[in-house]
Amino acid sequence: MNKITDFVNSYKQTLSSSFSFSGRATRKEFWIFTIINFIIFFILGIICAALSAIISNDAPYFLLVLLSVILIVPSISLTVRRLHDVGLSGFWVWYLNPTGLPIIFVVYLLGLDKSVDNIIERIRNIGSTWLGWILTIIFWAVGAPAAIFLLYLYAGKKEANEYGPSPYED
Repeated sequence: MNKITDFVNSYKQTLSSSFSFSGRATRKEFWIFTIINFIIFFILGIICAALSAIISNDAPYFLLVLLSVILIVPSISLTVRRLHDVGLSGFWVWYLNPTGLPIIFVVYLLGLDKSVDNIIERIRNIGSTWLGWILTIIFWAVGAPAAIFLLYLYAGKKEANEYGPSPYED
């Protein structure tokens, strides 16, 4: 029972820092929030499907949409803090999704994040800029989600970094 209380407290703590995009979040905090959200959505999905079958209407699915809208900001802020824990800028939330290439291009043109320069330089080093962009576009749809998933699994640094003090207990 103590573990369940710890999970619930961790979930509440994450929700209470929903609008904090600074600092760091541990793997444990990230995965507890993700797993509890999965369980909530799974159970709510079953309830909505049952209600929808009973009333012959898709209206109950509005609850899933509403919950998604409510949890979007806490999820993004937690993801940004999780990326901070592994030493990456919060911009990587936007880069590492299948639609991230246009965002990278705009960020590069505006000079908003210097880490994008490394990506553009690697594309140029393929030999042909056009070939580099074509290969990047082809592999981005699979590679970006896989890369961000691996970053979620990656252990954060035990020492302080540019995004804040270590969230790990000594």
